[in-house]
Amino acid sequence: MPSRKEILSSISAALALRSPLTAREIASLLAASGLPVDKSSINKCLYTERTTFRHSGDSPPFWSLVGMPSAGEGTPTAPAPLPEGAGWPKALDLYAWQRRALDGWASHGHRGVVEAVTGAGKTRLALAAIASEMTRGGKAVAIVPTTELQGQWHGEIRRRLIGGAGLRARVGLLGDGQRATLATCDILVATVQSACRYELDPPPTGALLIADEVHHYGAEAWSQAMEEGFDRRLGLTATYERDDGGVEAVLDPYFGAYRYRLGYREALDDAIILASSRSRRQMVQAMGRVVRKKPDGRMARLAVLFVEGTSEDPGNGAHEDFIGFVVDAADDHRVFGAGTVPGKVVAYLNDWG
Repeated sequence: MPSRKEILSSISAALALRSPLTAREIASLLAASGLPVDKSSINKCLYTERTTFRHSGDSPPFWSLVGMPSAGEGTPTAPAPLPEGAGWPKALDLYAWQRRALDGWASHGHRGVVEAVTGAGKTRLALAAIASEMTRGGKAVAIVPTTELQGQWHGEIRRRLIGGAGLRARVGLLGDGQRATLATCDILVATVQSACRYELDPPPTGALLIADEVHHYGAEAWSQAMEEGFDRRLGLTATYERDDGGVEAVLDPYFGAYRYRLGYREALDDAIILASSRSRRQMVQAMGRVVRKKPDGRMARLAVLFVEGTSEDPGNGAHEDFIGFVVDAADDHRVFGAGTVPGKVVAYLNDWG
């Protein structure tokens, strides 16, 4: 096992060459350079050396060196000006973060990936992109991994774009027994299985492809759905990561370099809070719509329960990514030992002053 000094030096060198990076990405770079270090050891160095390393507050945290600008976080660096008349439908009532994400996507050639907590409004953001595409006389396809999501997307398009925004467009389905294509409709909602099996027929003038739950499509079989005829491309996900290299090998080349990540700070500003656990993706899905700022302005309370001295004890390194960015985002936090009188815990959680 390399010494702590060697690990710190190697992490610093990796971040000096390329940042921001997740702990997983740092581990991959160090392994490629001949220094295999597990993610837990890397996290211990990152979280304890706060004068050297800083993170974005995202989930998972993206790390960079203190004092070094972090490309790719939030709004893009020196974006190109938006086209004349660019804007997003007022009828969709977008959050500020959604407008920032869309502006950055537009200024990067209408290509990129938006990574945001479940329930933050990624679908509504995508509907704004579809409306913009219709305004320019184009066509759009939304690719989804399940028929359940296909039905949800179809309903949202009908309710918010056709009904709410008054958009005049033909909406079709591909999958679950339906065989529409962009040759027969203006907006197509396709399951990824059917999108791989049949041609989507984007027009020669180009079209918009939206990939919902885009992290799934880094798999070789499902990547066939992402046809090159779509000049505008938008990926949506709560967790832009894979263990098989599909993000770097498949998704990044197709969607381009632009990333917008909705982190804790921005989520708090827009009244959206995320929590996580050892199974991060499952917890994102479970908690994304639940833990929010209260209607009267009170902040949510989050209690982490664990058995002292076990593998779930944060004191033994459990949940280190989660605990790190939750503590950074919290107004206050406190640890109560097993011998604490229950009334003290209740009083703390009920103190809204």
